[in-house]
Amino acid sequence: MVATANDPTVLDSAILRRPGRFDRVVALPAPDHELRLQYFRKFNSHLNDEALFRAVENSEGLSFAQLKEAHILAGQKAFERNTNVTGNDLLEWIYVLRGGIALVPSHEPKVGFGESSFQELEISATPAIVAT
Repeated sequence: MVATANDPTVLDSAILRRPGRFDRVVALPAPDHELRLQYFRKFNSHLNDEALFRAVENSEGLSFAQLKEAHILAGQKAFERNTNVTGNDLLEWIYVLRGGIALVPSHEPKVGFGESSFQELEISATPAIVAT
């Protein structure tokens, strides 16, 4: 079973710390500048470089799920107008998502069974096959 959470520190500690519930905790870092550029370029190839770079710069720290959500919401707005997604559409939804993040209280990360009970895996941007 796989479980995900944007902020595992808000989950009930009984779930996180009970043996047998989660054997591994894997941190997936937010995409870096280059990955965000590739993502936006792939789904918004009609945007000019300036619009793409503004979206990339303003989306720092967002996850791929959040980038996708910004793209979907911008697409819905463009669909209603019967036009392509604009750079301003994308930026608007990036700002909306970023504003929603600001509403979530920050917590000190306390995930897993304790510092010595699990191994935090480093996930790179390049997909890899891991044999266990």
